[in-house]
Amino acid sequence: MSLYEARLQADLTTISRRVDDVGALVVNNLREALRGLLDSDHLRSFRVGLADKAINRETRAIDALCHEFVARHFPAAGHLRFVSSVLRLDVALERIGDYAVNVARRTVLLDAPPPDVNLRVVQAVGETSISLLEEALAAWSARDADAARSLIRRSRTFTKTHERTLDDLLVATDESDLETLFVLRDAIFHFIRVGAQARNLGEETVFTATGIGKEPKVYQVLFVGEENHRLTQIAEAFARKAFPESGSYASAGWQPAPALHPDVATLADAAGLDVSLARPRPLADELDRLERFHVIVALEPGALEHLGPIPYSTVFLQWAFPQTDPRELMHALSHEVRDLMVALRGADAS
Repeated sequence: MSLYEARLQADLTTISRRVDDVGALVVNNLREALRGLLDSDHLRSFRVGLADKAINRETRAIDALCHEFVARHFPAAGHLRFVSSVLRLDVALERIGDYAVNVARRTVLLDAPPPDVNLRVVQAVGETSISLLEEALAAWSARDADAARSLIRRSRTFTKTHERTLDDLLVATDESDLETLFVLRDAIFHFIRVGAQARNLGEETVFTATGIGKEPKVYQVLFVGEENHRLTQIAEAFARKAFPESGSYASAGWQPAPALHPDVATLADAAGLDVSLARPRPLADELDRLERFHVIVALEPGALEHLGPIPYSTVFLQWAFPQTDPRELMHALSHEVRDLMVALRGADAS
């Protein structure tokens, strides 16, 4: 090995070791924040904020090391992937450290311990999220793409499962103790975010080890109206035709008509859309799984009354179309759908 190769390898090893070390600091501070909340230990919670100073210093040091590495070695291929991933990991770890601090700061606002039943929920979410983070860090340290892919799948399940926990906690908590409710909801939210960041770490591991980047997100979009027999059907058909790679689309109505509106075929033919298999569908079929949709678009007023609580991570939009001329209506509708998908996926939405 040449002197240059030895220096390059030493620099890589140093950066890797420091990422491992700061990851361990972050995990420990998360555990301390969780334990402080579970035990109503305010002194422990205050120490979490102090320990975060070291995490911030170390993430800044790693950032500087990466930039020095680029300036010194002009990396390419695998080495460049490594440095770019470390820079993103660095940001994620600092952010996770902030989550621990936020949980700790909220804990010291409590005057009394929360109910045990609610603490058990927080404990389950917190411990699972920390475990996912530990697995993500271990996969990164070993550059184990297979372990990272497994972690990514479980992290997605974790996030989807526990986003409902936020709503369940709201129902289960006495309204007379809203301060406790907000503290616990905030803690659960931050631990859910830890699980999501663990997934980001897993994706960086796959990229570093294989060169395969993160797959573009496919968005789930639901169009809703009263009868689901006209505009909602057209919106679904247009989105499916214009943006097949960017989303998965459905439509439904809270009082579905027995058949499509007579002018749907005319509107569809003019736009080159296929509605031959389209049928009005009841919104009731979707209510138990609304959390799977990233966006819900109401094309008629009154949708919120029938949808109920919008899931925490779902965006709700209301579109209005005063136009009556079919061509103007189709133009306005297609414009709204395009704007939505570009907002979700960017200018290259397809």
